[in-house]
Amino acid sequence: MKKAFLAPLLTLGLAAALTYAAPAKGQSTKDKIAKAGQELKSSQKEGMQLSQKIDEIAGQIVKEQEGFKKREGEIKQLSDTIEGLKDQYATEAQELEKLNSQKVTLLSVQNDLESKIVSVISQELSFDLITDVNSTTTPDSIMASEILEALGVVMNDELKGLIKDYENNQNFINEQNKKIKSIQASMAGYDKKKTDLDAKQTTQKEKLAQMKKDKEDYIAKLEKINDEQDAISKTLQELKIIDDAEEKAKAQKEEAARQAKLEAQKQKERQAREKEYAKAKVAAKKAGKPEPAPPSEPEPEVSEPADERVSKINQKVKQYGSSYQSSRVKKYGGAKTTAPLNGAYLKRKFGNYNDPVYNIKLFNENIVLGSNSGDTQVKAVLPGKVVFAKETAVLDKVVILEHSGGIHTIYAHLNQIPPTVRVGSNVKKGYIIGRIGSDLTFEVTQQNYHINPLDLISLR
Repeated sequence: MKKAFLAPLLTLGLAAALTYAAPAKGQSTKDKIAKAGQELKSSQKEGMQLSQKIDEIAGQIVKEQEGFKKREGEIKQLSDTIEGLKDQYATEAQELEKLNSQKVTLLSVQNDLESKIVSVISQELSFDLITDVNSTTTPDSIMASEILEALGVVMNDELKGLIKDYENNQNFINEQNKKIKSIQASMAGYDKKKTDLDAKQTTQKEKLAQMKKDKEDYIAKLEKINDEQDAISKTLQELKIIDDAEEKAKAQKEEAARQAKLEAQKQKERQAREKEYAKAKVAAKKAGKPEPAPPSEPEPEVSEPADERVSKINQKVKQYGSSYQSSRVKKYGGAKTTAPLNGAYLKRKFGNYNDPVYNIKLFNENIVLGSNSGDTQVKAVLPGKVVFAKETAVLDKVVILEHSGGIHTIYAHLNQIPPTVRVGSNVKKGYIIGRIGSDLTFEVTQQNYHINPLDLISLR
């Protein structure tokens, strides 16, 4: 009788399991396994790209910001240098034009001198030839010789003068050439600085565009985390698993009082500075000294200009104070159990996350796990009862299990839930409750408190 009763149930369970796990008709098992393997590899690769740790992106943005500031300083320094050299460059350009013009004149003079020197040397040689031809001594030849000798002296003096002028002119040309080279080198340095500036400005624009893109990705991830936290929180409240409305109201009131006290303290300090300034003005006037400078406000902390989307997240965090969410965490002291994924590894940790880009504090109430084994099956970490199993707008498919000791485990971002997993059904530890594409968001609560999932499960 017992066997007859169990047989239909086993058949039904086997059929459901086969429906969940069985491949489509029309393909061989080998082909289906190969196709599934390819799809799994593709999904894992895509998941790794889409699930880049938020702190890695933040670190990249901070590094980009530091590089941006450094380049900005270099650009300013180079711009100031170029601006300071602008007048000098214009003066040197005029001087270069003047020197080149003078050089043309000097070269023309030099050519004239060369022609004259050649002419004088030619004439002197002619006189020497005439003297040699008229070697017979006669009164006429003596007179001619004296005349030629006198002309030779004159021509020799003229030649010496021309040669001296030539040398002086050449020295002047050499000096001009040195000045021209010096000015050209200076102007080339100026042009190089301008080229360097253009290159740095181009790089800065490219880096700025990349940083803007990275920030968009980062903000999208911040928003996603925030939306996921809200969605899980709302579901847990609807299921009466977490009921912190009273605590939130109290925390909100305390945070408002803290902010008011902080503002009152700032106002008090501001008034004290103004009072001291008034006294200093009176004292300076009596002493006949110049009026002191008015007091300056303390410099605010330098932080990234807030994006409207980030401000919204930040406002929500500040609404209850940074310590509120930490106070909603309970330490789990029970025995550890297996992870919900084979080959599980941590992608996003539980607890406080100090955002280094926009200087806001976030609290991760869950962890994100990936699988090194390639197995996408998600298993119940403890025996329990299904209290929630359906598709959601933000978290994809979600399963929530209720366990003994007031513990609830939440499995989000499933892409499949087997038909055997439905509200009211009981599952054993290790039972397959779904599959993931790449990441599993895993959260644990106990008696109205969050607990660190890594206190409950072991990652091997």
